[in-house]
Amino acid sequence: MDYKDEKENLIKNTLEDNNGETKISDEAASALEAGTFDEKPDNVKEDVKESEAGDEKDKNKKKRKNLFSSRRFKKGGFAVILTCLVVAAVIVINIIANVLQTKVPVLSIDMSGQNLYALSDSTKELVHSIDKEVVINVLAKEDTYTHADENFLKANALLKKYVAENDKISIKYIDLQSDPTYVNKYPNENITSYSYIVTCGDKYKYLDVSSDLFTLGTDYSSGETYVESSNVESAVTSAIYYVTSENQTKVAVLEGFGSDPQGLLSALTTLLKSNNYEIVNTNLMTEDIPQDCDMAILFQPESDLTEAAANRVSDYLSNGGNYGKNLFYVPTHTVLESPNLDSILEEWGMSIGQGIVADTDSSHMPYIGDYYCSVFEYGSSEYADGLKDTKKYLIGAYTRPVIIDDSAKATAIATTSESSAMRSFDADENWNPSEHIEGSFNAGAVSTKSGDGTKSTLTVWGTGMSFYSQWLNSSTFNNGEYFANLFNKLTNREDSEITIASKNTQSEQLGIMSDQIVVLGSLFMYVLPALVLVLGLVIWIRRRHR
Repeated sequence: MDYKDEKENLIKNTLEDNNGETKISDEAASALEAGTFDEKPDNVKEDVKESEAGDEKDKNKKKRKNLFSSRRFKKGGFAVILTCLVVAAVIVINIIANVLQTKVPVLSIDMSGQNLYALSDSTKELVHSIDKEVVINVLAKEDTYTHADENFLKANALLKKYVAENDKISIKYIDLQSDPTYVNKYPNENITSYSYIVTCGDKYKYLDVSSDLFTLGTDYSSGETYVESSNVESAVTSAIYYVTSENQTKVAVLEGFGSDPQGLLSALTTLLKSNNYEIVNTNLMTEDIPQDCDMAILFQPESDLTEAAANRVSDYLSNGGNYGKNLFYVPTHTVLESPNLDSILEEWGMSIGQGIVADTDSSHMPYIGDYYCSVFEYGSSEYADGLKDTKKYLIGAYTRPVIIDDSAKATAIATTSESSAMRSFDADENWNPSEHIEGSFNAGAVSTKSGDGTKSTLTVWGTGMSFYSQWLNSSTFNNGEYFANLFNKLTNREDSEITIASKNTQSEQLGIMSDQIVVLGSLFMYVLPALVLVLGLVIWIRRRHR
């Protein structure tokens, strides 16, 4: 008999007599008297412990069983499995995409936002028109080339897209170590590894890796050299055009009256070379401008032209009354007494303002508070036709206003906003542009003189900073395409719609003006945090009162 049965028996032995008095059995009374009723016998205690241990084991089994069959475990396990499947799928897709990009370059997608690794529409247009056999010779083994540097890997992928667009174009890899005599074919070139030689028949174009294919910059904090912009597309496209065409437009750079410390003229000539212009240097102090040059550039002269030099310019433009010549003139942004230059401009109905334009319109101001750097409105549609996107900004800084004195001869090609002022060179340090607003100024103008079915042009562009390489190569600003298109129009190029600009490999600006910066800044700093705070308070109050 166990402890429980014993207790029940004791209760049953408790009876009431007929008088309602309680009667306790002798056995119960003895147990109460001995004080052993509430105590468990030793054998009973052991049985209870064994029973409790058995119950605990059963509970643990149920817990383990419930853990693996619970709703929570099923959901968590499914989530883990699903995560593993997604990760595995991403890895497999990435491997397949890399293989496809390597084997079939046309399937690769450029997600750089700047089309760094895709051919432009202008290049495709030119490549599709090629009907001659063209070979792009890369001076390295392919695996060596692609593993040498990330920029070479991307350049190689870009080259293969030429082949994908036109099967008349092919790529050949030349290992100079195993074929050292190859360089003997081109004795006039200083050939280096990783450069290109584009050939069509006996005609060729050598593209040096450091001076033609890439623009290098220097990190002055570390002294390291890095790739500032990729010129691969522009250089190769220009080379293909050169080796397949019969004629090339010549441009004379007029020297002798200044230097190029900021590299602005160099950036402009690089752009022109990329668009299949041949650049020749002419010392205007001692030489006439070659008559086989369709365009001459006079870039930021630091002193006035001599009378002889001024006559050479006038003679070139008139071309013996036949005209058909063009001059592109960019004045310096500092004060300069230049009566001989001024007389040439006067003859063509133009002059240069004696100061710098300050644009106070925040919608034309890329940098907050910088009045001297602004974007321009496009002027004459004649010289903007052919641009792929006129919504992109045309930018300049420290602009000299170009004054049109004879509107019958000259027309504006770019203007500032109506909220502009001119800071004269003799203005004091307290000068405030907001107090001197005069309206819109011309940032550039073209004057024309016509002859027997031909015309000569004199173009004045008020700021050399428009040719800052970062702006010329930018996908945010339109400078590179605009000036290539402008030169094509001025020289009557048949392929005037084909314009190639280099591509900046560095991070691009968003291209938003000061007024947009203020609006967006207010939105992210004040409006959105306030909305989040209000939403949080509403959710907290609703939960509190549930």
